[in-house]
Amino acid sequence: MTQANGSPHDVPDIEGSILAYLARSPDALDTARGVCDQWLSGLNPRPSQDSVERALERLYRRGLLARETPNRGGPRWSAPNPAGGAEA
Repeated sequence: MTQANGSPHDVPDIEGSILAYLARSPDALDTARGVCDQWLSGLNPRPSQDSVERALERLYRRGLLARETPNRGGPRWSAPNPAGGAEA
């Protein structure tokens, strides 16, 4: 089914794909654009960056992603660090 934004992928589907990617690549760290281009490269068509950003924020709020905020650029996302290295 196509969502209102024109993407056939809803946010929970995107969340599942992000978590699956991190299960395969637990050291991955990237921006929302990198998540779209690299982590979700197997989805066809690719989800919108807006949908990916919503999924990333939802996973972060649930403690399933860590977020780093560098001085320049947008936040970078990764699997949560059990030692607490990134914002969790």
